[in-house]
Amino acid sequence: MLGWNSFVSDKHDTARAVFFDWVAIGKPKSGHEFALMQKTRASFNLAVRYCNDNLEQLVLMHYWIKTVINFGILCIKSAK
Repeated sequence: MLGWNSFVSDKHDTARAVFFDWVAIGKPKSGHEFALMQKTRASFNLAVRYCNDNLEQLVLMHYWIKTVINFGILCIKSAK
């Protein structure tokens, strides 16, 4: 998924850790742990939805960054 490293990966790691904590304490249906699990899951799903909804913009950003990096490498090589 384009944008995973930039937008989703940290939210996935957090949601996964909180989910395992929630499972370890017996999957309560209310309380602080349940609310935290819901919040982190929602944040992760929102980041995934953002990437899916803005795919065209992310593709353009990806190619722009790639072009800038390649141009910088080209300038460094030509300066030698």
